[in-house]
Amino acid sequence: MVLSKKFILLLTVILIVLSVMLVESCVAPVTVPANPSAAPEIVSVEIHNNPIIKPPTYTTNPYTGKEEIISSGGPYAPNGSIIITLKNQPFTAHTDQNGNYVNRYYSFFLGDSAVPLYAVYQSDSAFTVVTFTYGIADPSPTKLDFYAEGGRIVFRVQAVIGYFNPVITFGDVAVYEGEGSKMTEITLEIPSMHDKPGTSNPNINPTSVAPSASDQNTMPPLGDPKFRWLYNLIFIVMAVCVITIPLVIVAYHYGQRKNKHCPNNNPFNTQTKDTYEVKTV
Repeated sequence: MVLSKKFILLLTVILIVLSVMLVESCVAPVTVPANPSAAPEIVSVEIHNNPIIKPPTYTTNPYTGKEEIISSGGPYAPNGSIIITLKNQPFTAHTDQNGNYVNRYYSFFLGDSAVPLYAVYQSDSAFTVVTFTYGIADPSPTKLDFYAEGGRIVFRVQAVIGYFNPVITFGDVAVYEGEGSKMTEITLEIPSMHDKPGTSNPNINPTSVAPSASDQNTMPPLGDPKFRWLYNLIFIVMAVCVITIPLVIVAYHYGQRKNKHCPNNNPFNTQTKDTYEVKTV
C-alpha cells in the first residue's frame, strides 16, 4: 500500500493535535477566603544590569603599520537579573493524608495573569530569595523571555498554604493547591541594554491587592483521590482516540484505493469471461 504525501501529512497533524490534547494543562484551585491573610512582604528588590558589550574591532593599516579601529563596538544584547527578597512567616511543613507535601509557598504572576509564572516554597531561613533573569541569560524556569529593550514590568506575589506541582506529564496536570493570601503588587522599570551596567535598588512601593475569590479553574485538584478516576478516564479516552482514529483513516484510505484499482468494481468494464469477439470473414 502506497500512501500519498498529503495523506501522511494529514495523519501526522492529527497525531500531533491529539498528543497536545493529552498534555493540556490545568491549574487546580487555590481558594481565597472571605478575609484572606495579609499579602507577602517584599523586603527588597535588586536589579543587576549586565548588557552584553560588543568589543571594538581593529585592523592594521598596510601603509603605516599602525593599528586602526574599524568599529567602536558597544552594547548589542540585553542581559541581567531581578532579585526579589520576601520575608517568611512561621509554618510547619508536613505531609497530608494524600501524600502531598504541604508548606507555605509563593506564586509569582505577571500583571493580572491568572496563571502562575513561577512558584517556590519558602525557605527554612527568615527570607526567601527568588531570581528572575532576562535578556540572553541561560534559560531557566525564571527566565523572562518577553524582555527585549527595557520597559515596565508588573509582578504580583501571593502566599499560599498548600502544595504545587508545575510539571506537566502524560496523565498528569499542573497543580497549584491551597489557601491563598492577598497579593503584593510591585512595578519595576527594567533597564535598557544602553543603560550603564550595575546594580540598582528601585523604590518598589508595594501595594496590597485582593485576589479574585472566584474559582477560575475548570477541573478539580489532581491530589484529591475523589477525582483521580476523572483524570484516568480522560487519559484513557484520549489514548484510545490517538490509536483508533489513525487506524480508521488508514483502513478507509486503503479500501478506497482497493476499490479504485479492482477491475470487477469498475463500472466501465463490461467485458466478462462469457463475452466473445465475433469476426466477420
